[in-house]
Amino acid sequence: MSDIQIVLEPRRPFYFPGDTISGHVLVTLPKEKKVNEICLEANGRAHVVFWHGNGDDRHCYKGEKIYLRGNVTLWQKNKAKGEKYLPGGTQKYPFSLGVPYNCAPSLEGTHGHIRYKLKARLDLPWALDKSCEQEILVVAPINLSCDPIYTRPHVAHIHKNNAFTPSNTLQATVTIPRAAWVTSETIPVHVSVTNNSSNDVTGIEVAIIKREAFTGKDYRSHCPVTEQCVKKVYSSRAQVHIPSLTSSQTQVDVRVPANLITLTTCSVISMSYEIEVELHTKGIFSSCPSTCIPVIFSNVPMIQSPQASQVPTIEIQPSSFMPLPYPPNPMFPVVGQNEISSFTPMPQSTLYPNAPPPYSLYGSNPTLAVSSSTSDFLSSPEPRPRFPSAPPIESEKVPIESIRL
Repeated sequence: MSDIQIVLEPRRPFYFPGDTISGHVLVTLPKEKKVNEICLEANGRAHVVFWHGNGDDRHCYKGEKIYLRGNVTLWQKNKAKGEKYLPGGTQKYPFSLGVPYNCAPSLEGTHGHIRYKLKARLDLPWALDKSCEQEILVVAPINLSCDPIYTRPHVAHIHKNNAFTPSNTLQATVTIPRAAWVTSETIPVHVSVTNNSSNDVTGIEVAIIKREAFTGKDYRSHCPVTEQCVKKVYSSRAQVHIPSLTSSQTQVDVRVPANLITLTTCSVISMSYEIEVELHTKGIFSSCPSTCIPVIFSNVPMIQSPQASQVPTIEIQPSSFMPLPYPPNPMFPVVGQNEISSFTPMPQSTLYPNAPPPYSLYGSNPTLAVSSSTSDFLSSPEPRPRFPSAPPIESEKVPIESIRL
């Protein structure tokens, strides 16, 4: 029986933007068969589908963004050379393709996803085609050197007071060591509580809030509509007892769940996360104050580019000259190393005046403010060429008496 499959070499669990996906397609035929072609398709896209509205005003919205699309022909019949048949047995056809640098990471959302896959197809004449698919996981690590906010501590505050007694306040300071985290890491959340209220604090709840935004258009109006989803993906509560007029410090450890990815560069899917800290009090009618700290998640280890001081300095010696990629021009000889010390740069040209300032610097009336260099140039006594103007066009004069109303 005919069969086709994709084998990745080397097989990797994931790929980064800019990597090369290589491997081969195995085609197994029980005997010599006539084949039209063997092709490999690469597809990567962000796809969004959701319903919005109620009743008769309920419509389906869809959105899509293409990140990877390609089709490679691995073998094709050639009637001129008589190549129409493939021999029986197993044949191997290698392939290699690159992952674009602007690819978003693979993820799954409530109303959409970003997926990458390879599809190999064996085109058989007068028969059903054979095909197989291979999922590709694309990840995007966080570069800690891109933004210093990734590695700095983040602080948020909670302040709650009583409307009748302003002095009875409940205050808390929440601190995390940095903003960027990876799956399976533990986030130490430090909470410092100062309870000057009349109610005791009985618990501190720390949760991870996921905010999703999906943008799509309907087939009628083509107007973009955004559907937002907010859900709690993790929650942990620490039982504490902080009586009135006391202070306390507590640390709550939060383990980052799997498959949490921050995405803000896609036009149809957006995902962001927050650490929410909520204080539970003993009062029956008292509300629970809370605060949030934005965080960034990734499912692969973070990277850090070397600092300027860590980059090795390459010192170029005067005798090491790069060869010219083209023949030298005899009108402009190349300066040798013995002539470098005696080389004198050309003086700055003074044939033309300095450019006038931009239009935005003139104010409301551009004629009121003109630079001195421009005014000197305009008042220069040197003669400027004059060009004759075209003769005026004389219109034919028609007597008034001949005009009939």
